[in-house]
Amino acid sequence: MKKSQKRVLITVCVIVGVVAVLSVAVRVMLTKEVLMDLVVPRLERAVQAEISIRDIGVRFPFGFGVDIEGLSFEKTLPQGEMIEFESETIVARASLLSLLKRKPVIKSVDIEKGRVTATGGPQMIDAKAEGLGASLSMRPIPDGYGVTADIEARNVTFAVRERPPAALGAVGFEGDMTLSAAFDSLHIDRGTVDWNGLVTVEIEGGIGDLKKSRSVSMHFVSKGLELPPLGEQMLAIAPAGGERGTAPVDVRAGRLDVEADLSGSFAKPGELAVSGTASLEGVELQHPALPRPIGAGGDIRFDRTSLRSEGIAVTIGSSRATAGFDVGIVDRTKIGKVRLNLDAALRIEDLVPPERLESIGTGGSLGLKLDIEGTREALMALLPAGGTEAGEAWKAVRIQGTVSFDGMNFAAEGSHFR
Repeated sequence: MKKSQKRVLITVCVIVGVVAVLSVAVRVMLTKEVLMDLVVPRLERAVQAEISIRDIGVRFPFGFGVDIEGLSFEKTLPQGEMIEFESETIVARASLLSLLKRKPVIKSVDIEKGRVTATGGPQMIDAKAEGLGASLSMRPIPDGYGVTADIEARNVTFAVRERPPAALGAVGFEGDMTLSAAFDSLHIDRGTVDWNGLVTVEIEGGIGDLKKSRSVSMHFVSKGLELPPLGEQMLAIAPAGGERGTAPVDVRAGRLDVEADLSGSFAKPGELAVSGTASLEGVELQHPALPRPIGAGGDIRFDRTSLRSEGIAVTIGSSRATAGFDVGIVDRTKIGKVRLNLDAALRIEDLVPPERLESIGTGGSLGLKLDIEGTREALMALLPAGGTEAGEAWKAVRIQGTVSFDGMNFAAEGSHFR
């Protein structure tokens, strides 16, 4: 054997021996008790809560890491929300040199079989995420730390204001974030939320003052949402043990684009403001009372005080209509005053089933140019189901415009009048 080969062999043996000795030394020194004393206080300071760990161990030499089993904690947020977290397994991989320099490079943190619940708070929103899995990494950057996350919860349920919980199914997040050096603000540089493979939402924005006000400013974009499967999924969101919902119309086709902004403070959820635009394209609906499908498309703008559109284009066969509206929203959930404007050219055969045309006459058209204003309750009372309240409702509703008839024949006791 040549001298150079002997030197390489000796060097390799020395390295292997050193690694083996270090591995044994690390395992001897970093016992479970030592790791508990080192890790638990730091974790408790990070989350500001008492942490329980069933078991903990160290991995070395192939990457310095810590295995944690049975980690759990409970924490009450400043506004009264109770957060509970537990995970069957957490595996963390870190650069040992970066830990010694106190600028941690967390190569990966893998969470398996986790569960998070959030209950109470001013909005009384109860939520639970089960089957939680996550892969996280963190590295130092000039402004703090860069964080990459890939998180998925297989089963998410929520309940609003003490109503029965509803099942959302699987929800996931993947993206890159910036965490401040003081760990008091988080900015999502690039984020994607996925819901059951049907809805994808791109997110950009941040949360500041994490320890107090939790001020938020975020932008959301979701494009090309297919309405038929989305509608089916929405109907499937039923309270636990409840029955599946039903829709008054059959959604056959259509796409939805949504762009929205969220601002305010999570510490004051009642003051959070949402605004944006929803765009409908190629919508096709079938109502059981109509002989032909309904087509629709247009833009709808929304904010915390109103829901409005300058014009939704509607078609039914050869009939055409443009409907604009402005719906006031009071106390975030109640509908206030409603303003409608309608410009329509309607053919009777598009609106009445063939078997009923003979009883009212055939052919003819109806033209409408109307401005309507009133409360939701008054407008609903104008419908046939309004009963004796209809008379009072007419006094509370303002209707202005023109109605025109052309070529309409009506049957009355065997005779026709035009």
